[in-house]
Amino acid sequence: MDTHPSLGSMVDLEALHRISLELVRETSLEAVLDRTASVARRLTSARHSVVALLDEKGDLDRFVYSFSDPNDAEKYSIPGFWWNLVEKLCMLGNPVYTADMKNDPQFSGLRGISTQLSCVMGVPLLADGKPIGTVILAEKT
Repeated sequence: MDTHPSLGSMVDLEALHRISLELVRETSLEAVLDRTASVARRLTSARHSVVALLDEKGDLDRFVYSFSDPNDAEKYSIPGFWWNLVEKLCMLGNPVYTADMKNDPQFSGLRGISTQLSCVMGVPLLADGKPIGTVILAEKT
């Protein structure tokens, strides 16, 4: 039985190790969030990456984004655009992926955003089992 990881998984492990080293060097929350958004976007080749954190009341506290196209920042950097999706992912409490957001029933009722984005992966951030935010990777339609 071959117990050696494949070359692909070695590259992935190496990339994750580099990311962890970069994040450990950061000391401010803003810098860690910004770095998380940009590294997640680059690793997945997504067009958009958003990291949103909630406060104790469940309201949006921090919002950091990274876009592959600087022209997208004006249209998509508005926290309100992402808020329904952030709420939905935090409510679900588990990672979600869809290749067709517009026609995926679990995203029905998300006005505006579902017509702007196609492929979406969201991962809720949990602390003590409670949602404190989310990381969202997305492609636009």
